[in-house]
Amino acid sequence: MSSKKKILLIEDDGLLTRDLKEDLIKIGYIVESANFYADAIDQWRENNGMFDCIILDLNINPIGMDDMEYNKYFPAHGISVLDKFCEGLTPEESIRIWEKTIIYSGYIVYLREKKSEFLYYSLLHLIPKRGTSFSKVVEQVKYVVHKSV
Repeated sequence: MSSKKKILLIEDDGLLTRDLKEDLIKIGYIVESANFYADAIDQWRENNGMFDCIILDLNINPIGMDDMEYNKYFPAHGISVLDKFCEGLTPEESIRIWEKTIIYSGYIVYLREKKSEFLYYSLLHLIPKRGTSFSKVVEQVKYVVHKSV
């Protein structure tokens, strides 16, 4: 990789975060991680939203999330992170965020059932946690990063 690409990994499972982060760093990515809602928002702001890919668990730890945000999409309340990232942006800027987001979660089925509620649902990259190896996630990251160049 000529210039290091930056990934934001939003996941509250510490072991999963550690292992996936290690795999991504080994192949040359810079990985920032957040293990709860407010931490994800802080990481986004600290980095001025300059991430080439976002890996998002839908059922993240809601620390810092208000009740309205939490209930809006429960149990896929992680989507509120994307909503927060997109606040004040144009539709084109929001689209760029959603299309570089990989949802890696056990709540993919729920998200699919509610897809009509999400304007940019079709732009997301969905990977169920159950039965999926990290190599699948890594390959999807490579695809998303390459596509965004």
